[in-house]
Amino acid sequence: MRSASRDGWFRVQRAGNDNHVDAPIYTRGRARRSLIDTVTFRVLSQITTALALIIQVRGMSEHDFGVYSLLYTFIPVIGTLLSLGLEQVMQRYQPEYLRAGNKAGAAWLMRTIASGRLAANILIIVVVLLCWNLVAPLFKLTAYRGTFAVFSFLILLQFQSRILQLALGSHMMHRYSVGSMTTLSAVKLVSYAVLYVLHKLTLEAAIFADMLSYACAYVSLRVVYNKRCLVPEARQPYRPQPEERKRLFRYGLYNNFNDAGVFLLYSTVDNFFIAAYLDAVSVGIYSFYGRLRQMVLRESTITRSASATTSA
Repeated sequence: MRSASRDGWFRVQRAGNDNHVDAPIYTRGRARRSLIDTVTFRVLSQITTALALIIQVRGMSEHDFGVYSLLYTFIPVIGTLLSLGLEQVMQRYQPEYLRAGNKAGAAWLMRTIASGRLAANILIIVVVLLCWNLVAPLFKLTAYRGTFAVFSFLILLQFQSRILQLALGSHMMHRYSVGSMTTLSAVKLVSYAVLYVLHKLTLEAAIFADMLSYACAYVSLRVVYNKRCLVPEARQPYRPQPEERKRLFRYGLYNNFNDAGVFLLYSTVDNFFIAAYLDAVSVGIYSFYGRLRQMVLRESTITRSASATTSA
């Protein structure tokens, strides 16, 4: 009985053509192609990100760069406080829907996760803004409430872009999911370069440049997703069974506690302690070397992936 119910969860909903058979989405050839695309675009993204960081630290004051780094620390905090395990549910179950040929279910899951993430982010951001005068003095950010309000739009764009990346990755479209990050870093590099030449690379200008970069990445991801993933079959109405909803909810709930448990292990959270005990300049110095470390680690990962691809 349980097997029959489970099969019903992933029954393909087709309109008008029961003889249509989709090509397998997960094959060795597509996996190899996706790996090559991932390595290629990550290398390009690493180069443009490094150049943008160099321009940024040379063009911004030490204090502004420290505040900038501290504002970015809010992203993992907001993502963890009310994560609900949404991204983990997306990563775990969308490939399952697609492997079963249930494109309508995969599209439903993406919409649900995106809406839930947006609502959760807005709720946390509103709470942070309401409690700003209580929390911000601890980190010497009292004067930056308006800046954080503007930065919150970047936070929303960042999370929505991430969900679209996961969706395209599940469809084995890493050329677009990883390529969008190359677009983001390239737009950021150009924006920083222009601001640097004009001697206008301030905290607010850097945030607006980042917002423009994330907006370009989000639009490109959304266009590709709507065109290549939302095929007519995926646009069909889908209503999951109660058992399926419970299964997704349980998986997300367990991962929510897991996210909360590892929250303090994030290196970026150190910025809050440094700001509380030292100052924004120290945050900027620590963040700069932390980002260099991340780039080196990512470069080693890319090198290993490239080696595995060439030897396969």
